[in-house]
Amino acid sequence: MAHGFFRVAAAAPTVRIADPPRNAEAILKEIEAADKLDVQFLLFPEAVLTGATCGDLFFQQPLLNAAEEALCKLIKATERVRTLICAGFPLPLGGRLYNAAAVFGNGRLYGICGERDPRSVGGIDRSRYFSSAPEEPQTVSVAGFSVPFGSRLIFDLKVDDETFPMTIVFGDDPQPTAGALLLARPFAAAEIAGAAEFRRSVAVAESGLTHSVCVYAGSGRGESTGDAVFGGGCLIAENGSILRERSLFDDEVLVSVDVDFQRLTADRQKNRPRSAEATSFCIPVECPPRRAGTLMRRVSPYPFVPADKDERARRCRLILRLQTEGLAQRLRQTRIGSVVLGLSGGLDSTLALLAAVSAFDLLRLPKTNIVCLTMPGFGTTDHTKNNAFALAQAAGVSLKEIPIKEATALHFKDIGHDPSVTDAVYENAQARERTQVLMDTANGLNALVLGTGDLSEAALGWATFNGDHMAMYGVNASIPKTLMRELVRFSAESLQTENPQLAQLLTDVLNTPVSPELLPPKDGKIVQETEALVGPYELHDFFLYYTVRFGFSPEKIFTLAQAAFTEENGCPRNPVEIRRWLEIFFRRFFSQQFKRNCSPEAPRVGSVSLSPRGGWLMPSDAEAAVWLDGIGKIDANA
Repeated sequence: MAHGFFRVAAAAPTVRIADPPRNAEAILKEIEAADKLDVQFLLFPEAVLTGATCGDLFFQQPLLNAAEEALCKLIKATERVRTLICAGFPLPLGGRLYNAAAVFGNGRLYGICGERDPRSVGGIDRSRYFSSAPEEPQTVSVAGFSVPFGSRLIFDLKVDDETFPMTIVFGDDPQPTAGALLLARPFAAAEIAGAAEFRRSVAVAESGLTHSVCVYAGSGRGESTGDAVFGGGCLIAENGSILRERSLFDDEVLVSVDVDFQRLTADRQKNRPRSAEATSFCIPVECPPRRAGTLMRRVSPYPFVPADKDERARRCRLILRLQTEGLAQRLRQTRIGSVVLGLSGGLDSTLALLAAVSAFDLLRLPKTNIVCLTMPGFGTTDHTKNNAFALAQAAGVSLKEIPIKEATALHFKDIGHDPSVTDAVYENAQARERTQVLMDTANGLNALVLGTGDLSEAALGWATFNGDHMAMYGVNASIPKTLMRELVRFSAESLQTENPQLAQLLTDVLNTPVSPELLPPKDGKIVQETEALVGPYELHDFFLYYTVRFGFSPEKIFTLAQAAFTEENGCPRNPVEIRRWLEIFFRRFFSQQFKRNCSPEAPRVGSVSLSPRGGWLMPSDAEAAVWLDGIGKIDANA
């Protein structure tokens, strides 16, 4: 299995009622189409071999015989394809009839699942025709094969050296899934207003709660319309999100996508969800590996930022409130009514200012108690300095200018450093001088120093130890740069009417290059752009998300990045560039842990946190060799 990806599909072919030979032809056509797409598992609807609306024809022996014969032909046909199939049919056994689904492939039948509790659903009274399948599996002879039959079968799908469980559950039966990663749900239910939306919500909830893949395949065209209409709804959900969906009555028969079982396993390891462990019978199934090719799955280049505009707005609104509530509670608890923060006119300090203003409004404290310090040094440009003054004025907060050039120059003299050498000493001395000014000013005002550092900087260690790395409380520490930009953009849009001057300034901040401004400017312009030194934040945030959130290997992260950073997604990056920055990310991520191990407290706002108090626990002495070896195996020119 390539990095845990497994290609699944659902199909709803047009059936002919009570015509298994003709239906088998339609099914085979979709099997062959799926095989060309390199699909590894294909789910068909309930009773697809006969049609689900046969009524009392289910009691007719000619129909049951024809269904078994059609199943035989399909099993035989799978000798020449690589796809594992699940298709529904009526199974007569021991004087009873069962609503069943056969799992077959590679020219053999592996097992048959039966419906646990047949009942009237979606216009079909299953209890009139079908009996409840046994929980304890029994061996049955079908289509020339002796296989297990029961309602709680688990198919252990083995691909290469990895194995994951799959189970079949009919319709919306709340049957325990025994920890299956892949839950296949064939169903046949008439479409009524709201049914599709309910099915989507169930798939989202079930896949999210159990960290699994949920595949639905529903009966569609060709079913009897005597009292109902069937829409052929098909969808594939993974971990609480819909990956692919076939619209009702769509001409597209088959939908497929690559699901990620490594991602699901990682979430299960972290969250250890409680699943009702049913007594089950495991059947080993050899599955073919997926051929090399394009990943059939959309990968967002911005995993921290929702793609949907409305969801993005809701996320921004919530995060801004979390920042506000966190700071407000700290101020309540400490009985302190003032904060001090360094306002550079850049992105990070601007967001911290917005959080402070919001918290002071919530507490009904005077905003003049927010004391912003602008501390121009050797690299400060007029543009950012002027922005700092304008931001403070527009926000209604206090601002003091305290230049640090003379104090830093004296410090250079004291330690014997040549100021013409613009090395780490030159840069870090300015950051530490600013932190000293902030801390001592806060002491004099009985105020908190509000940190402005963000998650991306913490991951890369892009902060001066015991300089801008330190504060009394942080509000940005769990917010990555890519999300921070969205938060400032959202704030600018929200303030258009209430405070247009501040909204315009926020837009200007967004258009300013990210820089620590520690090196002297050239012709009044910033010469030290952070992303030119440590790499694009959109790449590093992508690497960070999949490293911390799921523990993926560098090779898999590289594969995902190739799928994400494309012309189609509007942010093309070539493989050589991705590999280069991936190596830099892991080198810095490991070597800079010592800074994160003593970082200040901050509110957690998302699923990824590097806080040493439970967000990310890692020794500073950890070696990056295993991860760097993985990067060494990546051929970016392939």
